[in-house]
Amino acid sequence: MLCGGAGVVLRGDCVCGSAQKEQKAETRVVTDQLGRTVSVPVEVNNAGVLQHQTLNIIVQLDAVDKVTGILSSWKRQLGANYARLAPRLETLPMPGDLSEVNIESLLAIQPQVVFVTNYAPPEMIE
Repeated sequence: MLCGGAGVVLRGDCVCGSAQKEQKAETRVVTDQLGRTVSVPVEVNNAGVLQHQTLNIIVQLDAVDKVTGILSSWKRQLGANYARLAPRLETLPMPGDLSEVNIESLLAIQPQVVFVTNYAPPEMIE
């Protein structure tokens, strides 16, 4: 299930980890930029980020430890020296970006949410 929209969810119903498999995490219902109602976990510990603006905000909030995968074009979008602000970015898997995503690679990082934008290709969001 793809639920795109800026800062919203791609596969937001994912339950990760053995403890979470036993009981579903508490969720919050939000409306994405495409007008859809989606449920997101109240506490996100595994996020995929396929949009550079969102990645920049996450770095500024010092929340990179919650990110399990990032967009493949992050260096081009944010600059090669951006890693000095968050060295962990250099080690994260890169399952794709806004124009193309490898679903198998994305699912392998087990995200609770994936941040995309409302102008991602419709076939990616659907």
